[in-house]
Amino acid sequence: MPVARSALGGATANCPEGLQGKCVYAVPGTGTPADLAAYSPAVNTWATLPVVKTPRTGPAVTTAPCPPGHRGECVYAVGGTVAGPAVCAVVEAYSVETNAWISLPSVQTARTGAAAATAPRTEGTGLRGSCVYVWRRQPAGRPCVRQGPSRSATARVHRSPRYGCGSGPGSWDP
Repeated sequence: MPVARSALGGATANCPEGLQGKCVYAVPGTGTPADLAAYSPAVNTWATLPVVKTPRTGPAVTTAPCPPGHRGECVYAVGGTVAGPAVCAVVEAYSVETNAWISLPSVQTARTGAAAATAPRTEGTGLRGSCVYVWRRQPAGRPCVRQGPSRSATARVHRSPRYGCGSGPGSWDP
């Protein structure tokens, strides 16, 4: 990795132009430059990619098909912490095909330290494609408000928001 990073998110997707095969993507984290990095095991090479629109730490990251109007795979970055302890609901997707970040609708509840995954839509609904799921490890505050240190970090079951799975393309379900 060109620059050491911490509190970052990672995902695997097709490599951008100039690299080969599948790449491991490192979405910026604490004290790092805000650029995306991709590693191609096929050629043992790192590439520096565009800077995220909203630099943050601790985003939930996964790979899924790009949103409507864009082709190919995207690496999604959901939530995270900006400007110190401010938890945000920002959602962006990096398009491998266009080598650019796409701003998407915010998730309804701000979150940091969350996990993300991609899965097919539920069968029998008449919908096709994939959903991006995001789980948080703790209750989050309102978007971009400071969280006090007394917040519990214990695991709790929460309903997971899903991107692009129900009320319309390009929207989050509660």
